[in-house]
Amino acid sequence: MVELLIALTIFTLLVTVGVLSYLNLSLALKRENIHRKLYTEVQTVLDDMQQLGKFYAIDYDWYVRNSIPIEPGTGNTELVLISRDKQSRIRFGFMDQNQALGTYREKSVEGSFEPESGFLADTLKPLTSREIRISGLRFFLFPDQAEDPFQQKITVALTAQIDNPLIDDQEEFSIQTTFSSRLY
Repeated sequence: MVELLIALTIFTLLVTVGVLSYLNLSLALKRENIHRKLYTEVQTVLDDMQQLGKFYAIDYDWYVRNSIPIEPGTGNTELVLISRDKQSRIRFGFMDQNQALGTYREKSVEGSFEPESGFLADTLKPLTSREIRISGLRFFLFPDQAEDPFQQKITVALTAQIDNPLIDDQEEFSIQTTFSSRLY
């Protein structure tokens, strides 16, 4: 009887350790999947911006009209790109109220820019989900207009936090990408 009790106790301990290990591993895998999904989301947004850089260029006139200097050293909070035919414009920026990366699209109508369908005048739409909180966003634009504007280099530096109920601790991550655009 004593041997049976000892065997049951050892078996119960092994099962308990096995179940706890499985639960911890399962939770760790869920966290990792959430991290991967959100990181991939941000990377996809930056890749989309990089693709747009092939067809759009920095809209120096927008920065001049809005009295926003292009600061190569400290960066800008907004990136404004214009199509090569000057018929559409895209603006990316930090949405403070949503803590998201946002976009705004305009098209040229009779010489002036108007919001594309689905966009309200001068209102950014979020590009990132609510689970990602952007804490820092800078666009580094090279060169300024006085230098060679034909080979433009845009660097996007983004710092974000993951906000998900399955993750107790707030994890911060940073992504940076650089792409070139050619203005003809």
